[in-house]
Amino acid sequence: MKIKIERKPKFFPGEINCVACRQIFPVQSILNLLYSDRGFLQGELCPECAKSNSAVIQAKIKEQAWSLLQNSQLLKSDSIFIGERAVELLTISQENVRFPSFWQLWSKKWAIWRAESVELQQARFGSTKGYCHKP
Repeated sequence: MKIKIERKPKFFPGEINCVACRQIFPVQSILNLLYSDRGFLQGELCPECAKSNSAVIQAKIKEQAWSLLQNSQLLKSDSIFIGERAVELLTISQENVRFPSFWQLWSKKWAIWRAESVELQQARFGSTKGYCHKP
């Protein structure tokens, strides 16, 4: 698994479930996205899980997978989707988590801050193309 840092899209929900611990957390301007080794997005990590080590994240994901498998036996209508998701989570729980390096994290945060500053400046002046408002 690999954690990638991305900027939150403009129309992203204010709260979301963590892919590892399933806790609802408020989304800030930076997302910690968890990808499988095959490159598939698995979900977002809450700040607490993103600060955890690889073994803790793997254990939480494995726990989620077993919970889904138990619930899929109770829910007959959605059990195919739930079962597939559980297998996916069990598979990725075997992968080591690769965290972004300090420099990757720093440069991504800098790029996000810079983009937000440019957008704020453009909003302050009312246009992205430099047109003046006529009275």
